[in-house]
Amino acid sequence: MTRSRFTITLGLLLNLLLLLGLVSIGCTPTRGTGGGDDDDNADDDDNGEDDDDVTDDDDVLDDDDVLDDDDVMDDDDQVDDDDAGDLDIDGLSFAFELEATPTGGFESAILGTYVLTYWTDIQAGVQNCIQRMEFEAFGEFGPDLEVPGCTNCNGHVIVDESTVVDASNPMSDPDDCDPAALVAAGLDFGTGFLTSVPNGGYGDFLDLGLVHFGTFGDLGLTADVSGDLDSVAIQDGFTDYGLEVTHIAYVLNTTGSLSDLSGLSAVANPETSGSDWYSYFQIYKNPADNTHTGIDLNGPYGGQAFWIITFAR
Repeated sequence: MTRSRFTITLGLLLNLLLLLGLVSIGCTPTRGTGGGDDDDNADDDDNGEDDDDVTDDDDVLDDDDVLDDDDVMDDDDQVDDDDAGDLDIDGLSFAFELEATPTGGFESAILGTYVLTYWTDIQAGVQNCIQRMEFEAFGEFGPDLEVPGCTNCNGHVIVDESTVVDASNPMSDPDDCDPAALVAAGLDFGTGFLTSVPNGGYGDFLDLGLVHFGTFGDLGLTADVSGDLDSVAIQDGFTDYGLEVTHIAYVLNTTGSLSDLSGLSAVANPETSGSDWYSYFQIYKNPADNTHTGIDLNGPYGGQAFWIITFAR
C-alpha cells in the first residue's frame, strides 16, 4: 500500500440519501443494454451509420479512439491527466454488503464486499468511480462474547486477509475504478483498509466489533462525540427507506491505522470511555428480504459508514 500524498480529514456523513443507494439489499442491480441500437450491427446509430464500420466509427476519424480522442492528444491518459497519478478526487465514502450463513454455536460464515466510492465533488454528489473489495470473514456472536477491549460488543467480524480481492473492473462496469490507476495515484484505499499494518496497510476494516442496535439504544450510546447520533437519530435516517438498523460496528483505532492517522477520535465515540474501538458503520437490513432477529448476523445486510474522508492537496 502506497501512502497517499494527500492531507486526510474525517467528517460526518450528513447526507445519507446521497450515499445510501450504493449498496442494495436483497436485489442485484443490472445495467440496461438498450434495444435495436447495437454496436455490432450495421444500422448501429439508427441512421445507417455504424459505430463498428469504417466510415462513421468510434474507431476511426472523429472518434473516441483516434485523433480527437480520449486516448490520444487531448487525453485523460496524457500530460495534465486525471489518469496519470492525479485522479480528480476530493472525497471518499464507505459502505459494505454482507451475506451471513450461520454455522452453529452463534457463529457465521460471511461473504462480503466493501464498496469504496471515490468522489470528484462529494458535496455535489459527483462520483468518480467505485472500488469493490470482496472478502470472506468469520463472525461470532453472543451475550457473553468477549471481544478484547470492546466491553459492550456482542458480535465480532474478522476478515480473512488472504481472501481479499479487488473485484473492480471498468471493462465490465464503467462505474468501477481502474485498480492500476488507483495504485499509480497513491489512492488504493480499498487495499489499504484490508491489509494489516504489519503487511504495509492500514488494516482498519479487517476487524469489526459489533454492538447490537438494541444494546446500543438501551445503554444510551451515541456514535459521535457531539452526542447527536443516538439510536433514535440513526434509525430515523433509514426508516423512510423501509430499512432497519441492526448493529453499530466499531473499528480499532490503533497505531498505524488510518483511523489513528486521520484523527477518528476527534469525531467518533469509543464504545466505552478509554476503549480503542470507535464507531464507524451502521449495519442495516431490509425486513422484506431478511426476517431474522437476534444479536447475530444471518442473511443479507448492508453497512454505511458514519464518516467520510476528504482530501486536501
